[in-house]
Amino acid sequence: MDAVQATSFHPWREEYVTLPVPTTTGVDASIGLLKIGDPNASTVVLFLGGKEGAAAGFTSLGRTVASVTPGVQFWAMDRREVFLADTSRADAPLEEAIGYYLEGRYQRPDSAHFDEYAEWGLQVLVDDVRVAVAAAAEGGRKVLLGGHSVGAAEVVHYAAWDFDGTGGYRSIDGLVLVDGGVLNAFRGAGMEFGIDLDTARGWLGGIRSGGVFETDSSTSATLGFDGPPESAALFYKLAARALLEQPTAVSPLAAHLPERYSVPASATNHQVFASLVNLDNAKPGYGVTAGHFEDGNWVQDGPTRLGVVAHAHSLGAGAFQWHTMNRSLLDLIAADSLGQNDISELLGLRNLHAAEIDVPVLAYASAFTNGSCLDAAKELAGLSGISRLELVEDKALSHHDVLFADLPANSLVHAITSFVRSLTA
Repeated sequence: MDAVQATSFHPWREEYVTLPVPTTTGVDASIGLLKIGDPNASTVVLFLGGKEGAAAGFTSLGRTVASVTPGVQFWAMDRREVFLADTSRADAPLEEAIGYYLEGRYQRPDSAHFDEYAEWGLQVLVDDVRVAVAAAAEGGRKVLLGGHSVGAAEVVHYAAWDFDGTGGYRSIDGLVLVDGGVLNAFRGAGMEFGIDLDTARGWLGGIRSGGVFETDSSTSATLGFDGPPESAALFYKLAARALLEQPTAVSPLAAHLPERYSVPASATNHQVFASLVNLDNAKPGYGVTAGHFEDGNWVQDGPTRLGVVAHAHSLGAGAFQWHTMNRSLLDLIAADSLGQNDISELLGLRNLHAAEIDVPVLAYASAFTNGSCLDAAKELAGLSGISRLELVEDKALSHHDVLFADLPANSLVHAITSFVRSLTA
């Protein structure tokens, strides 16, 4: 692939805006949009994050894509559940923020609204994405809808969803599927999705009885944190701020790291954050290829810099959602086959237009799924009207390197840039 050349162009704007979205009970709800690049661009690349991925996690990728691709503005969307986080002390002085959050003094979502939260599944999500797509398309702009990890599955469902008789694909100009998708795209990473009707009924009943947020399979549980589901997101946020503000200070967070992250009590903030996110320690779905410690000194020998990752996690509520909706997870598992059956009827899933999707698709894979997400993209193309499918794989990058790695190593940037240029030529 040709090397991407950095291009200077103006005007440049980076802003975060919120848009109201409809609710069923009158409770106020919004989505967030991080917009990066030329506001006069003729094309918007709009991305959704993974299961816990928030818009801040796309800061580096968005800046790079927008800076090297004239005529493109990069947007990242925060789902409505991002705003359930108590960020009132997120940017308070570091010591105050650590006390407020690690001591559990922050406010959790109001249980009075759990009946509404119980219905925040795929229908609600695709309706919200439709609001974002409409905003991106204003003025006749082209819209390429992308997703990372589980976000890649969600954008396929948007394309296939029935909106009053019209498929969502009619409102976009292309799809970008990064390290994920439907049709068991994650099987190469050891995750296969399937559910029977009785299990779906039981899960739905549990959600409607108050189990509205993911718990057992949350990021916190996966990464070894014992606290509530938001523990990992909080810790990443605080550890990122500590690295950026006081890198060489002895870390007050070291004692709170799970046992699997072996750092001494005297560890610095730099050592704590490096242990938290470096691929040698973190799970493959969360770590980055950054470097290693040698005789106590950090050696940068990977495509991703710790400071870039920390910057994303330090913004607002951080790069991870604090709360993940159980109903969304149930719907995603049930809808993965794109088929209609008793379960889809039970859950009201309306991804009815998969066979009609005819927009160009870029599917990108890091080392994460061992190529299964590309196989799934081929299967999607085979059952739909997709006539143009581009496949790119780079096993030198991890699942999160693709969001943070620098050029020239970041092949996702090259792939998106090439894809956009080919569609706008």
